[in-house]
Amino acid sequence: MSYYEPSTNKFAALGHGIIDIDTDELINISSGELVTSKISSIVKGKEGIPGEIKGSIVRR
Repeated sequence: MSYYEPSTNKFAALGHGIIDIDTDELINISSGELVTSKISSIVKGKEGIPGEIKGSIVRR
């Protein structure tokens, strides 16, 4: 998952897999595009326990 913040011109990427909510399988991504997304929840990770970001793509 990557993001771009136009007001600051900042770009970043988070290095984790993306799971398809319908199949519960990891999505194989070899290319991509910028899309708008809505984050529904964030769980901060702790030592030995990974965090989690849940969100969805906003369809236009």
